[in-house]
Amino acid sequence: MNKTNNYFERNQIVRNAQNYRYNFIDYLYYQGRRYEKRYTTSCSDWSMVLWYWVSIVCFPAIFLFFPRFIDMSNVLMEY
Repeated sequence: MNKTNNYFERNQIVRNAQNYRYNFIDYLYYQGRRYEKRYTTSCSDWSMVLWYWVSIVCFPAIFLFFPRFIDMSNVLMEY
């Protein structure tokens, strides 16, 4: 971004920046970009989002639904 001395242009840039809301996926993407810059041989930004998603959402969900799968297998074995 070019620096400008015009007050109205600077004010417009700040006003436009305040209209955007960051969500959790944006934060994860940003962390992935930071991690990618620090460790260049590692994973990319989107794979970092994927790993966060798997570790925060999918992995705990396995433990919530795993007992139900065991019960279903017992029901199927009885027939």
